[in-house]
Amino acid sequence: QETLYCSDRSFFERMRTLDTPPDLPSFVDVEEVERMLHFRHPGQRHRPLLASFSVYDGKAFMTDQQLHTQLKVLCSVYSSDAQFLLRVDAKLAMDMDILNDRLHKVSQLIQSSRTATHRSESKSWLSSVSAALVGDKGPAMRIPCAAMLLQASYERLMLLARREDTIFLEPLVYPALKMYIKRGEEEEAVSQLEKLIATMDEFTSMRMLVTLLIEPPFADVTAVMELLRRHARLVRAVVISIQRPLKNAVAALKRRVEYEEALDADDGRGESAKDEALEQRLTEQLSVDPVAVVRHLERCMEGVGLDDFLPASMTSVLEPLLKEMGYGKFSLDAAPFCAFVCPLVTTQSQQSVPLTRVFNVERFCEKMRPLAQNFAGGSIGWMQARSVKKIFQSCAVEGHPLPDIVSMMTQKQHAETTRNFIDSIQFIAVHNNMDLGAMDSTRRCRCASITTSFLS
Repeated sequence: QETLYCSDRSFFERMRTLDTPPDLPSFVDVEEVERMLHFRHPGQRHRPLLASFSVYDGKAFMTDQQLHTQLKVLCSVYSSDAQFLLRVDAKLAMDMDILNDRLHKVSQLIQSSRTATHRSESKSWLSSVSAALVGDKGPAMRIPCAAMLLQASYERLMLLARREDTIFLEPLVYPALKMYIKRGEEEEAVSQLEKLIATMDEFTSMRMLVTLLIEPPFADVTAVMELLRRHARLVRAVVISIQRPLKNAVAALKRRVEYEEALDADDGRGESAKDEALEQRLTEQLSVDPVAVVRHLERCMEGVGLDDFLPASMTSVLEPLLKEMGYGKFSLDAAPFCAFVCPLVTTQSQQSVPLTRVFNVERFCEKMRPLAQNFAGGSIGWMQARSVKKIFQSCAVEGHPLPDIVSMMTQKQHAETTRNFIDSIQFIAVHNNMDLGAMDSTRRCRCASITTSFLS
């Protein structure tokens, strides 16, 4: 079966060119594919950034033992010094008392894990400013799970947030809203987002992730995106994903199978019933075209264009810097078509502007790749920091000066300034969703997300 990766050839070539070369084996036997899909191949360094499981299976809540087992399965994928973000899905849980209790249990397991796995390590020369950079609610460094994201609907997040013993009072626990927006329901979505933002803003050092699910014909998210961009310090990331009903994907697969069976029958009779127009329609129906979503956002977001989106894999060059700054050791080398990211920054003269307009991201990644490889497994020394500083300076777009991040990182008295700049960065990501009708095993081997159901 043919798969349509995207409808724009130039966009496809640009994303492929900007991809950081993977460390996957150049050739593997078919028998090894399963190990790679489960991130257990010995020649594979990549590990998912996001690990997920649910505290509710649709019928009952997980017991203490089941929660412990779920977390243990996820941690088995990662090395002792690696970190991940834990996404806990509330799904359709209706009992908020039990849900809140189960979430507290997960948080307790994480805290116990932090204590049990804590090991003394030699500190780098940047460690003195790590605490100031990360803040009171920032991720601890030597634990498998750096933060817990509670993925739930608007209604469930609001009900949980209003409780006296709310899970959001726990350290390292943040809300991850999952909202489905249909065309014609945009005003209701804005109203709900305003209420949720106001509620979450009452918590100290709160951060929030918002996932918007859309399907053709796409909703007009202009007002939604304007609202979220105004609250960049709270809403750190916005993920937009095409969500098509399972029945649609199944129906498309069925039509494809019926067409191919008809072709086989005709070939047996020496006839040709190939229909190129029908084949193209079937391919489009089975595919999830990310360019359609990016172009829709281009129309809905002022000052943002197609060229402002970059492959998520480009962030892999930041891995050693994040580690030195105290944010943790994460694997960021996801497949280039896993997601397309547009970082938005606020400078002294501009607010919520694409990073590509004030900083040559492509040149930065090109120059940083060799250095990042040298940093792997070790700390950044003084001379290496000077090299990073020169790269930063050479990539700034003329007329749009950015803060001297490297100098501020090395000087404790400027740590707060660095943190304020980092806190102004907001990530807009288009998730290139894979479902039953659009699977890609190659991309799956470098996926940014893993679930316990997939590992079991």
